[in-house]
Amino acid sequence: MTSRRLLLSTLLVGAALPGLARAALSSRQQALVDRVTEWMQGLDTLTATFVQVAPDGGLSTGRLWIKRPGQMRMQYDPPAQILLVTTDWRLVFYDGKTKQVNYIPVAQTPIGFLLSENPNFGQEVLVRDVASAGGEIVIEAFRKGAEDQGSVQLVFAEKPVELRRWTVLDPGGTRTVVTLSDVQINQRIDPDRFVWRDPQMFGYPELD
Repeated sequence: MTSRRLLLSTLLVGAALPGLARAALSSRQQALVDRVTEWMQGLDTLTATFVQVAPDGGLSTGRLWIKRPGQMRMQYDPPAQILLVTTDWRLVFYDGKTKQVNYIPVAQTPIGFLLSENPNFGQEVLVRDVASAGGEIVIEAFRKGAEDQGSVQLVFAEKPVELRRWTVLDPGGTRTVVTLSDVQINQRIDPDRFVWRDPQMFGYPELD
């Protein structure tokens, strides 16, 4: 698999994983989910640097910007030259090396529900399991109506609640992990960060 296809595949919660069923949560687990939901609903913006570990062990780094509702930019550092920008209901996947553009429904991305106006486990995304250990809250979830498909594991710091990393489990059972650092919450982000200009009209953007 090429590096471009590998990066693209990690955006999707894949298909054909058996045994994913919605679990009945204990009162303690539900309390943890409620804390995370409250944090998500109070999130206006988030910026961070990230490190991605691919299933083959390859490392990528970059920057992440989120503004709720509906806006995200995820830019990979060279040599990847990958840019992701949400626009309307789509996530634009741009490869600066090949000058290729793909469009993915935001709802099919692992953290797409975080961008919704009212992010809430139990609506677009169902919870499979919840755990708390080592000062972290770990939630494994999957898209509603896709119980037999892939899952995403979201890890939050517990005190205070804050997104730290996510893991995508793909159809082959391999894992891609994205870890955040230098997280900044609810600070102003330049609106231009979230603008995608059609390269057929404006030319292909150059990524440093």
